[in-house]
Amino acid sequence: MTTPNGPILFNSSTGSDSAASGLGPATAVIGSSAELDGSSTVDVSYDGMSLSSISAGDLLYCSTSSGRQFSIIASVDTINETITTDDVWPTESGVSWSVGGKRATLENSKQLLRDSFTGGKPELHLETDQTTSTSFYGTSASPMSATIRSSDGTQRTITQTASDYIFRGGSYTLQDIKLICTNATPAVSLLRFENATSYSYIIATKCHFAGGAQTLNSGGGSYGLRVRMQACEVSGFTSSNGAIYGQQFGTTTRGELHADFCYFHSNQRDVGNTSSGNTTNLTFVNCIFDGTNSGGWAIALGRANYTQTIGCVFYNYSSGAWYFSFGTPYYIRNCLFVNCGTAIGAYGSLSNRGSSDFSYFYNNTNNYSVYATNQDNDVELTADPFTDAANGDFSLNSDAGGGSVLRAETRVMGGTTAYPFNWLTDGSGGGGGGGGNTYHPLAEPNHPLAQ
Repeated sequence: MTTPNGPILFNSSTGSDSAASGLGPATAVIGSSAELDGSSTVDVSYDGMSLSSISAGDLLYCSTSSGRQFSIIASVDTINETITTDDVWPTESGVSWSVGGKRATLENSKQLLRDSFTGGKPELHLETDQTTSTSFYGTSASPMSATIRSSDGTQRTITQTASDYIFRGGSYTLQDIKLICTNATPAVSLLRFENATSYSYIIATKCHFAGGAQTLNSGGGSYGLRVRMQACEVSGFTSSNGAIYGQQFGTTTRGELHADFCYFHSNQRDVGNTSSGNTTNLTFVNCIFDGTNSGGWAIALGRANYTQTIGCVFYNYSSGAWYFSFGTPYYIRNCLFVNCGTAIGAYGSLSNRGSSDFSYFYNNTNNYSVYATNQDNDVELTADPFTDAANGDFSLNSDAGGGSVLRAETRVMGGTTAYPFNWLTDGSGGGGGGGGNTYHPLAEPNHPLAQ
């Protein structure tokens, strides 16, 4: 196994899909007459190119007609003009090849994601936005897995123009990426994960899932999907099942979703599932659910293994914020419900298998429905706590009975005093501090995910 020299670069303006591998010399070394004999060594001597600028850890691209097209270079023989890689190649003659430069598009680099590297999943850095009309997916024997992120922290967009998934199968780490489907009749989700032999994973940090039918779907295979979303935005999804459809995270095994400091808005429903089949453990911590341009509910669950919401904001949901039935175990703590129909609703006598503790309410039609039980330490605010939530600013004001109450709230844990709503202030430390960050947690300068 050879350690890659760095990430594989993509630039749709200056890159090339036919004459670059994306990792190696800044100016790609290219040829058209590589000989592949079914081993890990590629003979490029017929092209007579100098290989002196190529190093172990660079990436070799060979335009084979089938099978492997990419592998990390283990060694270079500049005398015999051969390149030995970590992985075995198919047998083929007269193949175009390249090392270095920048790839142009994900659209024409699907085999890069499909090839299984001895050194682990590849890391792709996007210097420009990308557009695709096909789905990236491997086989059941070789599902796609990769880290895909912006090259410089500027959020890069991957736009799907067809009614298809963007990524399908495997496990992904995404950072500073926006995914959106612009097709008028989008596929069921942007990302579909399916695996018959092990769990699929996704870790998304500072990403924006921005429209289609649903965000995530495991929909196939016998193993579930495990998701960690950190400081992400989820908006513009049309499915009545929810932008996040918890039912689909596990077919025969249970999935998991953990979302921290995420922002849900402008979806027909933010989170949902049905009352049958295998379901998902759901955890939301310090998330904002804004129903101003949404359907009736933020979270509406027919069944889940276990659901907890801690320190979350629910704003302006006409039907209600949090709804559960069929015995879903739940735990709600330090959550804030403003301008909702029924803040916490339930259906049926089996719906009391959980509790809410330190819930804060303002201007809701009902704080609870008749079946929602086990409430402790409720606080009824007498004023709107937000600076300007109608225009997306969920920072806390300092009004008496509103934001000032939340700024002053404390919890003592083992001798340490914590301020549960400090993430909605300017980060100056507790109940002091005025002013405000904007609605999105990434605007909080002291939050580690904003660094």
